[in-house]
Amino acid sequence: MQGVQYVVDERGRRVGVFLDFRSFPHLKDMWEKILEDIADLESIAERRDEEGIPLSALREELSRDGII
Repeated sequence: MQGVQYVVDERGRRVGVFLDFRSFPHLKDMWEKILEDIADLESIAERRDEEGIPLSALREELSRDGII
């Protein structure tokens, strides 16, 4: 199959695959979305222990800064 290369272990068993995204453009788009989701999850995890603020305080701050 064009655009596919297998990675084999020392016994010749297939243990991985390289896909040429030029041959599979739909997979490239899918993987880009997955990588974006992973980056978002990393950001969420990094902020897990941060203290939140009440919505009313956020609105007041945004209003004071002229954002809303």
